[in-house]
Amino acid sequence: MAEFVIPVQDLLDAGKDYPFRLESVWLASALQGTPLSADPEQPAGTLEVHAQRNGREILVDGPISVRLQVECCRCLEPFPLEVDTRLTALFSPDDELHEAGPVELTAEDLDRAVFSGHEVILDDLVREQLVLECPMQPVCSPDCQGIQIPEHIRPKESDFAKPTVDPRLEPLMRLKEKLSKKE
Repeated sequence: MAEFVIPVQDLLDAGKDYPFRLESVWLASALQGTPLSADPEQPAGTLEVHAQRNGREILVDGPISVRLQVECCRCLEPFPLEVDTRLTALFSPDDELHEAGPVELTAEDLDRAVFSGHEVILDDLVREQLVLECPMQPVCSPDCQGIQIPEHIRPKESDFAKPTVDPRLEPLMRLKEKLSKKE
């Protein structure tokens, strides 16, 4: 069921503000399958959007603020990730898009979404914004050393020493040295 719903009939030309809470239950469901999760030590996040009519379209804009948890890619420990971003989208009625037929997308179409019926549902866009704010390789701190390898598993310095020449190839090595001196 949708959590962040804006009833279209309530919107005036001047618009209306809608405050929402990003509860941990919704975050757990929405972020399932991503490296993100709700931070259990923090209160709910906030989504405060201003929605207004623009002809038949509806413009939605506002900040998203929430503290999530993500796993460090070096040490694999969870750490908090502050997400402060904006949600901006222009919603068009879905019947408008079906009437237009095939169209070529432009850069401004990337911020466009559709709504059907009498409600604008923001859940998918909020999830998308949260996932996009997560770094591809999150690191808990720049000084993170990563996972400590036990001593008995660590390679020895001798494993990286310069390899010795097989004694059977020694005559060829001497020939190579003589030839390189002549040139």
